Amino acid sequence: MCQDPNQRLTRLCHHRWLIPVLAAMDDAGGHARLAVLTNQLGGSRGSMRAAVGAAIEAGYIEKNPGYGHPLRPEFRLTESGRAMAAACRGYVRAFGSVEEAGCAFRKWTLPLLVALALGNERFSELASAMPDISPRALTQALRLLTVTGLLQRQVVEGYPPHTRYALTPRGERAAQAARGVAKVL
Repeated sequence: MCQDPNQRLTRLCHHRWLIPVLAAMDDAGGHARLAVLTNQLGGSRGSMRAAVGAAIEAGYIEKNPGYGHPLRPEFRLTESGRAMAAACRGYVRAFGSVEEAGCAFRKWTLPLLVALALGNERFSELASAMPDISPRALTQALRLLTVTGLLQRQVVEGYPPHTRYALTPRGERAAQAARGVAKVL
Protein backbone atom coordinates (compact mmCIF):
# COMPACT_ATOMS: atom_id res chain seq x y z
CA MET A 1 0.00 0.00 0.00
CA CYS A 2 1.34 3.46 -0.86
CA GLN A 3 2.57 5.57 2.06
CA ASP A 4 1.89 9.09 0.74
CA PRO A 5 -1.44 10.41 2.14
CA ASN A 6 -2.24 12.17 -1.15
CA GLN A 7 -1.77 8.94 -3.09
CA ARG A 8 -3.90 6.98 -0.62
CA LEU A 9 -6.66 9.57 -0.85
CA THR A 10 -6.50 9.55 -4.65
CA ARG A 11 -6.57 5.77 -4.65
CA LEU A 12 -9.66 5.76 -2.42
CA CYS A 13 -11.44 8.10 -4.83
CA HIS A 14 -10.34 6.27 -7.99
CA HIS A 15 -13.50 4.13 -8.04
CA ARG A 16 -16.64 6.27 -8.17
CA TRP A 17 -18.65 3.80 -6.07
CA LEU A 18 -16.10 2.91 -3.37
CA ILE A 19 -17.09 5.63 -0.88
CA PRO A 20 -20.87 5.05 -1.33
CA VAL A 21 -20.37 1.27 -0.96
CA LEU A 22 -18.48 1.69 2.32
CA ALA A 23 -21.09 4.17 3.58
CA ALA A 24 -23.95 1.81 2.65
CA MET A 25 -22.23 -1.09 4.38
CA ASP A 26 -21.83 1.02 7.51
CA ASP A 27 -25.56 1.88 7.36
CA ALA A 28 -26.38 -1.83 6.94
CA GLY A 29 -24.55 -2.85 10.10
CA GLY A 30 -21.24 -3.74 8.50
CA HIS A 31 -22.31 -6.39 6.00
CA ALA A 32 -24.08 -6.56 2.64
CA ARG A 33 -24.37 -8.51 -0.58
CA LEU A 34 -23.32 -7.20 -3.96
CA ALA A 35 -26.87 -7.35 -5.38
CA VAL A 36 -28.25 -5.38 -2.45
CA LEU A 37 -25.56 -2.71 -2.83
CA THR A 38 -26.20 -2.50 -6.56
CA ASN A 39 -29.94 -2.05 -6.08
CA GLN A 40 -29.58 0.35 -3.18
CA LEU A 41 -27.01 2.63 -4.79
CA GLY A 42 -28.21 2.39 -8.40
CA GLY A 43 -24.87 1.65 -10.00
CA SER A 44 -24.14 -1.02 -12.55
CA ARG A 45 -23.18 -4.51 -11.46
CA GLY A 46 -19.73 -4.16 -13.03
CA SER A 47 -19.06 -0.85 -11.27
CA MET A 48 -20.14 -2.28 -7.94
CA ARG A 49 -18.02 -5.37 -8.47
CA ALA A 50 -15.00 -3.15 -9.22
CA ALA A 51 -15.64 -1.02 -6.12
CA VAL A 52 -16.01 -4.10 -3.90
CA GLY A 53 -12.80 -5.52 -5.41
CA ALA A 54 -10.97 -2.27 -4.67
CA ALA A 55 -12.31 -2.30 -1.10
CA ILE A 56 -11.12 -5.89 -0.64
CA GLU A 57 -7.70 -4.98 -2.07
CA ALA A 58 -7.46 -1.99 0.28
CA GLY A 59 -8.38 -4.19 3.23
CA TYR A 60 -11.67 -2.46 4.06
CA ILE A 61 -14.00 -5.40 3.40
CA GLU A 62 -13.75 -9.17 3.13
CA LYS A 63 -15.98 -12.07 2.18
CA ASN A 64 -17.99 -13.24 5.15
CA PRO A 65 -16.64 -16.79 5.60
CA GLY A 66 -19.18 -19.56 5.96
CA TYR A 67 -22.18 -17.39 5.18
CA GLY A 68 -24.33 -17.50 2.06
CA HIS A 69 -24.08 -19.19 -1.28
CA PRO A 70 -20.64 -19.26 -2.95
CA LEU A 71 -22.01 -17.46 -6.02
CA ARG A 72 -23.77 -14.81 -3.92
CA PRO A 73 -21.32 -14.06 -1.12
CA GLU A 74 -21.92 -11.61 1.63
CA PHE A 75 -19.22 -9.07 2.38
CA ARG A 76 -18.38 -7.58 5.75
CA LEU A 77 -16.28 -4.69 6.96
CA THR A 78 -12.86 -5.46 8.38
CA GLU A 79 -11.59 -3.76 11.52
CA SER A 80 -9.87 -1.00 9.53
CA GLY A 81 -12.88 -0.83 7.23
CA ARG A 82 -15.23 0.07 10.07
CA ALA A 83 -13.48 3.37 10.75
CA MET A 84 -13.24 4.16 7.05
CA ALA A 85 -16.91 3.25 6.47
CA ALA A 86 -18.02 5.55 9.30
CA ALA A 87 -15.99 8.41 7.83
CA CYS A 88 -17.41 7.69 4.36
CA ARG A 89 -20.93 7.71 5.77
CA GLY A 90 -20.25 11.17 7.23
CA TYR A 91 -18.97 12.34 3.85
CA VAL A 92 -22.05 11.01 2.04
CA ARG A 93 -24.37 12.65 4.59
CA ALA A 94 -22.60 16.00 4.16
CA PHE A 95 -23.93 15.99 0.60
CA GLY A 96 -27.43 14.70 1.40
CA SER A 97 -28.11 11.56 -0.59
CA VAL A 98 -26.18 9.75 -3.29
CA GLU A 99 -28.58 11.12 -5.91
CA GLU A 100 -28.08 14.73 -4.76
CA ALA A 101 -24.32 14.43 -4.44
CA GLY A 102 -23.60 14.82 -8.15
CA CYS A 103 -19.94 15.73 -7.97
CA ALA A 104 -19.17 14.30 -4.51
CA PHE A 105 -17.89 10.96 -5.75
CA ARG A 106 -15.83 12.10 -8.70
CA LYS A 107 -12.17 11.22 -8.57
CA TRP A 108 -10.78 14.60 -7.54
CA THR A 109 -13.59 16.10 -5.42
CA LEU A 110 -12.59 14.65 -2.05
CA PRO A 111 -8.83 15.33 -2.41
CA LEU A 112 -9.59 18.85 -3.65
CA LEU A 113 -11.90 19.56 -0.70
CA VAL A 114 -9.17 18.38 1.68
CA ALA A 115 -6.60 20.63 -0.03
CA LEU A 116 -8.97 23.61 0.18
CA ALA A 117 -9.71 22.90 3.85
CA LEU A 118 -5.97 23.00 4.56
CA GLY A 119 -5.86 26.62 3.37
CA ASN A 120 -4.79 26.27 -0.25
CA GLU A 121 -6.72 28.86 -2.23
CA ARG A 122 -4.80 29.54 -5.44
CA PHE A 123 -4.60 27.27 -8.47
CA SER A 124 -0.83 26.81 -8.10
CA GLU A 125 -1.18 25.96 -4.40
CA LEU A 126 -3.87 23.39 -5.15
CA ALA A 127 -1.79 21.90 -7.97
CA SER A 128 1.24 21.49 -5.69
CA ALA A 129 -0.93 20.05 -2.89
CA MET A 130 -2.28 17.45 -5.32
CA PRO A 131 0.73 16.38 -7.43
CA ASP A 132 -1.12 13.57 -9.26
CA ILE A 133 -3.74 15.84 -10.84
CA SER A 134 -3.29 17.33 -14.29
CA PRO A 135 -3.96 21.05 -14.81
CA ARG A 136 -6.96 20.22 -17.02
CA ALA A 137 -8.47 17.89 -14.40
CA LEU A 138 -7.91 20.50 -11.68
CA THR A 139 -9.59 23.17 -13.80
CA GLN A 140 -12.58 20.93 -14.46
CA ALA A 141 -12.89 19.94 -10.79
CA LEU A 142 -12.73 23.57 -9.64
CA ARG A 143 -15.31 24.56 -12.23
CA LEU A 144 -17.65 21.76 -11.14
CA LEU A 145 -17.33 22.62 -7.44
CA THR A 146 -18.00 26.27 -8.26
CA VAL A 147 -21.10 25.45 -10.32
CA THR A 148 -22.49 23.19 -7.59
CA GLY A 149 -22.10 25.94 -4.99
CA LEU A 150 -19.32 24.41 -2.91
CA LEU A 151 -16.72 27.00 -3.96
CA GLN A 152 -16.60 30.70 -4.66
CA ARG A 153 -14.23 31.92 -7.33
CA GLN A 154 -12.80 35.41 -6.93
CA VAL A 155 -10.53 37.20 -9.39
CA VAL A 156 -8.15 39.47 -7.49
CA GLU A 157 -7.11 42.58 -9.41
CA GLY A 158 -3.47 43.52 -9.44
CA TYR A 159 -0.40 42.72 -11.40
CA PRO A 160 -0.62 39.99 -12.32
CA PRO A 161 -4.29 39.31 -11.60
CA HIS A 162 -4.92 35.96 -9.93
CA THR A 163 -7.81 33.81 -8.87
CA ARG A 164 -8.63 32.66 -5.35
CA TYR A 165 -11.02 29.88 -4.42
CA ALA A 166 -12.90 29.84 -1.12
CA LEU A 167 -15.27 27.28 0.34
CA THR A 168 -18.89 28.32 0.77
CA PRO A 169 -20.69 27.34 4.02
CA ARG A 170 -22.00 24.23 2.28
CA GLY A 171 -18.50 23.57 0.99
CA GLU A 172 -17.11 23.96 4.53
CA ARG A 173 -19.39 21.16 5.75
CA ALA A 174 -18.33 18.93 2.86
CA ALA A 175 -14.65 19.76 3.42
CA GLN A 176 -14.93 18.95 7.12
CA ALA A 177 -16.39 15.55 6.24
CA ALA A 178 -13.66 15.05 3.60
CA ARG A 179 -10.99 15.76 6.22
CA GLY A 180 -12.62 13.13 8.41
CA VAL A 181 -12.10 10.59 5.63
CA ALA A 182 -8.51 11.72 5.12
CA LYS A 183 -7.73 11.37 8.85
CA VAL A 184 -8.74 7.70 8.80
CA LEU A 185 -6.27 6.97 6.02
